[in-house]
Amino acid sequence: AAAVAANLLAGATGAVPPSPLPPSDVVGALLANALTAGLVAPIGEELLYRGVVAQAWCRQRGARRGVLYSALLFAVVHTLALGGTSLGNGILVAAVAFATRLPIGFALGWLWVRRRSLLAVVVLHAAYNLALVAAACRTSLLNIDTFNNLDCSSRADHAHAARTPHHPAHRVRPVPQRRRQCHGYARAA
Repeated sequence: AAAVAANLLAGATGAVPPSPLPPSDVVGALLANALTAGLVAPIGEELLYRGVVAQAWCRQRGARRGVLYSALLFAVVHTLALGGTSLGNGILVAAVAFATRLPIGFALGWLWVRRRSLLAVVVLHAAYNLALVAAACRTSLLNIDTFNNLDCSSRADHAHAARTPHHPAHRVRPVPQRRRQCHGYARAA
């Protein structure tokens, strides 16, 4: 539900927050992004936000306020480094990013209060992050597949070919029976 609302909000405003992970078009980089988003970030963030911050606020202010404050902090921290092409655009991008991260902050806080288990919130956080990485990488994986099946020219040509159906790279070519080195891999061409 949060992802649908985020897409609607981003589509309505035109402000799309950038991914915190670097773009990747190589399988190794995609795996590194998945490891970072699915293991490193959830463990570190949940130890801080639920293990320390929410626990302290819940003790001092009660469970509802503890979840509210930790969710707000979670959303704010995840928008601090965002910017835009102008002040207005930057504020809009930060507002969209805040609005998309606030529901997951509430869900993680609620789960922590209900279960009192950091493992449960780490698993939910990892699942959420991995779903985002999978959605972002879907296009990259398609481009990798296209990249590996086309003739050996520049990556820019392959990116252009993936977007242009009448590009010469889409034409059927005779396949010579010699082997050649193509971007580090020996393959039949």
